[in-house]
Amino acid sequence: MPALKQKTKSENGVQAVALALQIIETLAFNKGPQSVTELAKSLGTTKTRIFNYLRTLVEHGYAVQDPETERYRVGARVSQIGGAVANEFNLVSLSRAPMRKVQEAFGHTIVLSKFDGVSLYSVDQLEGNSMLKVSIPIGNVLGLHSSAQGKVVLAFGPTRLLESTIAKGLKPVTKATITDPERLRGEIKTTRIRGWATAPSETMMGVNAIAVPILDRTGQLVGTIAVTAVSEEFSKSMTRELKVLQQAAAEISSGLSPRY
Repeated sequence: MPALKQKTKSENGVQAVALALQIIETLAFNKGPQSVTELAKSLGTTKTRIFNYLRTLVEHGYAVQDPETERYRVGARVSQIGGAVANEFNLVSLSRAPMRKVQEAFGHTIVLSKFDGVSLYSVDQLEGNSMLKVSIPIGNVLGLHSSAQGKVVLAFGPTRLLESTIAKGLKPVTKATITDPERLRGEIKTTRIRGWATAPSETMMGVNAIAVPILDRTGQLVGTIAVTAVSEEFSKSMTRELKVLQQAAAEISSGLSPRY
């Protein structure tokens, strides 16, 4: 058999994913519930194959079968994913103007991060205009115990997260990273009381950040906004940066819908 026509397991796997996505899209965009026969005809495959895929999609919440008509429609899980994606874009668009105000006030890098319930990752930033620029790649996952943003998540996110983070081991990123569980618990308690966190030289030597939480209208943590700069560029007490940063977070929070 010619090499170009050979199907590897990897290719079969890709084809399987493609068909599953096509079924979901057909259920989502076609008007009204679909039968197995209609889906098979629309997608050019067998009813048996479509039925097997639907069984898995129903099991995971991506499709729902009407017990009376035996037809299928898109499941709640698809709606939840769509809502989460929309919220992320919504977070970025809502944050741009407040972030710009903070950046103009200090000239430092402003980082917006999103919390997905488990991890914290950067989704947008405005770079500073100082000679020494501090930048975080978009999509970068931030350490929960070693960054100002991560400490905010441990303070205002799910209560289980602090202990699960400690249980995984507090690995040092720099010599200043907090690795003692009791010290971290104390730091998170302080962060929860005062409403903000810093991490001087804990992620990178000579670099600091001050971060505050972004909450939706129900008070649930959505993400963080932080000012990041070389330590010497912060005001001594950070009071000035903190006030402007908290105002920005409040402005962003006021426009957010509750998370799923």
